Amino acid sequence: MQNAVPENKFLFTIKSFEANKRQTISIPALVSLMQEAAMQNAANFGASVANLQAIGVSWVLNRFRLNMMEYPKVEEEIMIMTYPVRMDKFFVIRDYLIYNGERRLVGSATSNWFVLDMVKRSMAQIPDFIREIQLPPIEEPQTPLEGKIRAPQECDVSHEFKAHWHDLDFNLHVSNISYFRWLAESVPDGYLDTHELAELDVTFKGECHNNDIIIAESQRFDETGFAQRLFREEDKKDLVWARSKWRPVPAVNFPE
Repeated sequence: MQNAVPENKFLFTIKSFEANKRQTISIPALVSLMQEAAMQNAANFGASVANLQAIGVSWVLNRFRLNMMEYPKVEEEIMIMTYPVRMDKFFVIRDYLIYNGERRLVGSATSNWFVLDMVKRSMAQIPDFIREIQLPPIEEPQTPLEGKIRAPQECDVSHEFKAHWHDLDFNLHVSNISYFRWLAESVPDGYLDTHELAELDVTFKGECHNNDIIIAESQRFDETGFAQRLFREEDKKDLVWARSKWRPVPAVNFPE
């Protein structure tokens, strides 16, 4: 039984290799830090990946919704606050708050996690020792994840990616960080030079592995929004459905 409230605030300094050409943190780097904070917080509850894998299961991200007002810059020390909000027999809801170097709120997210049976590769019940944990009360949880994300009905933009060994994680499949990178790059050529991600809602639907060829399709639904899909080329198995909203930013170019 958990009595004390585990640490839920984590500090990270944005490194140069985590920044994009605008010198702000990249989407894959940001999500990586958010998941590192989540893993540390879960460990503080006694629900680490190591504890789960010892009994043949592991945490897997099922749904993720991110809202970013602005992006911290390279060398800035950010604070990520994360905590489980509620759980049932199969899912844990985890929220995030992202603060910049001035400790001003610049982003938030909510997520849905389940437990994967590492042998059967299917959802398992959350172990009893985790369900017995008493979660601390949360004053202002994020808006619940509601409704279903739909796959694009048409394809305005298509990209092809290949999964490599360094895309794999300790669940023996391609990390969701690679999925986030592929989604962020599945926009028209030149779009990333003049836009940054404002909102992202993702449902994870399947696994892929080393050497798989991944097709990303995006359908524009307004001037700043896309419906997106990732699927395996070999069998057309859907991996991700997502919706993203973007906002214009000044282009960054070297002086001529």
